[in-house]
Amino acid sequence: MSEFLADKQDKNFTEEEYLYIAGALIEAGSDTTRTTLHQFVAGSALWPDWIVRGREQLDAVCGSNAERLPTMRDMPQLPLIKAAVKESMRWKYVRPFRFRACPCSPLNLMSSPVDQTSPKPAYLTL
Repeated sequence: MSEFLADKQDKNFTEEEYLYIAGALIEAGSDTTRTTLHQFVAGSALWPDWIVRGREQLDAVCGSNAERLPTMRDMPQLPLIKAAVKESMRWKYVRPFRFRACPCSPLNLMSSPVDQTSPKPAYLTL
C-alpha cells in the first residue's frame, strides 16, 4: 500500500478513494488472519496437550522463555507447529465469495451462451 501511495501514477484517485483501497486491503488480510486464529484457539481448547508439546518444541529450538522468534530456517525442527498451523487453516479455510445463480433471462458469459436447460445451478465466484 505504501508503494501504491508513493507512486501515485494514477492521479484520478481522490484521498477518500485511496483510504478506501487501504481499508479494503487491511480488511482482506485481517479476515484470513482472524479466521485462522479462531480455529487455532478452538483446536487448543479441544486438544490442550499439543500446546504443551508445541511449547516444548519451541523452547528446544528458540530457547526457553522465547529468547528469539522462530524463523523459516527453524521449520524442519518444528513439525508439530507446522502441522498445527496447517490444520488451523484446513479446518475452516477462507474462500472467495460464491453464490448460486439461476439465470432468468438469456445469459452470455465471455461471449459464450450459458445453457439454461441444464439442471445444474451455476456458481459465480467473485
